[in-house]
Amino acid sequence: MKIIEIRNVSRGNVIAGKGRVAEGFFARLKGQIGRERLDEDEGLCIKPCKGIHTFFMKFDIDVVFVDRNGLVCGIVENIRPSRVSQYISSASYVIELSRGMCKKKGIEIGNKIELHPLETP
Repeated sequence: MKIIEIRNVSRGNVIAGKGRVAEGFFARLKGQIGRERLDEDEGLCIKPCKGIHTFFMKFDIDVVFVDRNGLVCGIVENIRPSRVSQYISSASYVIELSRGMCKKKGIEIGNKIELHPLETP
C-alpha cells in the first residue's frame, strides 16, 4: 500500500501524517479489517469508493467522502462496527479516520483535501 500524508488545505492542517491508500479490489474490501485500532495520526484512503462497510471491524471510525476535485462532499462520524454507510454518488474516494477526528481536525463539507505521497524506507 502507498503511504501518504492527508492534508486539509482549507484548514491548513494535516489530517493524517501516516495515511495509507487502498486501491486494489482486495485492499479496498479489507480496509481496516484485522486491525485492533486506528491511531489519531493514521488514515486509510480507499479509492475509488462511494460508500463503506464496517463488518468484521473492531473499532468505530469517522469517514470523509471526497469528490474528484478534492472537496469534502460528505462526512459520517462515529460509524460503529457491522454497519454500512450511506452511498454518496458524488464521492470519488473516502478517508477513514479514528473516531472523533473529524471534529478534532475541523473537517467540514467543502474543505479541500490533498493527498501527498511520502517516501518509504
